[in-house]
Amino acid sequence: MSYTSCIYHIVFRTKRSQPTITEAYERELFQYIFNFVRSKGCHLYRVNSMPDHVHLLVGLVPNISLSDFVRELKSASSTFLTSHRQWFPFFETWGKEYFACSY
Repeated sequence: MSYTSCIYHIVFRTKRSQPTITEAYERELFQYIFNFVRSKGCHLYRVNSMPDHVHLLVGLVPNISLSDFVRELKSASSTFLTSHRQWFPFFETWGKEYFACSY
């Protein structure tokens, strides 16, 4: 029987590092991210944010690549944030790059 453990610390920023993630509504963003991660069959260990970036500690299943996961998460969460302008009025989009390291 095979066993794989792929746990990553992932960080991505808002475009131009604009402080657009409001503390008052970050929990709604965290819930959205949790549901996204779960829908991929992955495990979210921790999520936190600052006004201009998000940190995740996530266990990925072996059949999804890190780059695909981050691309899809950034795209889906960007749609979530822009569709909730009342909570995140200054959000434009995520920056192009991200940081990830394995644990």
